[in-house]
Amino acid sequence: MDEKEILQKYLADFLPFLTSEVFRVISPSELLDIKTPKVWFQNGRQLQADEINMLRQEAKIMLEGKLWSNIRDQLLYHATQIVPRLAKSPADLVAGKVELYIVKTVDDALQGMLKS
Repeated sequence: MDEKEILQKYLADFLPFLTSEVFRVISPSELLDIKTPKVWFQNGRQLQADEINMLRQEAKIMLEGKLWSNIRDQLLYHATQIVPRLAKSPADLVAGKVELYIVKTVDDALQGMLKS
């Protein structure tokens, strides 16, 4: 076996461990699924009214609070000002786009909890 074949065999043996233990994949049922304003599911279980109200209150606090505002501003600044200036490869620019996607995903999730 040459070095390349050894590495491929090692990765083939190691990859299932990585995906199951290190980089655990989240299933769609684990995500918050808002069907209607009063019907929310998480982990395959319908949430009770008090759980829904608590999540709405937490989303409101997070959106109106300083913590998310500061984190959001730092991510946006880094993605739009720092990354383009310091990028050394296309992968660096992709990482900046990922930061923007994360901000949008969190904002959309929080807004979705408040609107439903």
